[in-house]
Amino acid sequence: MGLTLEIDENFHWIEQDWNKWDNDWLIFLTHSDFDGYFTAYRCGRIAKKLKLVFSKWYPEDIYHIYDLEHGLKLVDAMEYCNKNNEILILC
Repeated sequence: MGLTLEIDENFHWIEQDWNKWDNDWLIFLTHSDFDGYFTAYRCGRIAKKLKLVFSKWYPEDIYHIYDLEHGLKLVDAMEYCNKNNEILILC
């Protein structure tokens, strides 16, 4: 991806040049994980990006394998929503 997402000790963004970020990525990274939804179109765009990230992720321990497995489940759900023109509701 070539972009660094950094926060300080108070969880504030550090010197981000948001113009370099893809809009779909920004929406995904800053979206609440328990409220709202993603459209079918946006699910398709985000799923492609997540698949790229996960294809380069080699978990080193059982906890990271758990995260990878659940991340891939999210990709599957997003691809399903995109294919079937449904929204992904976050709750």
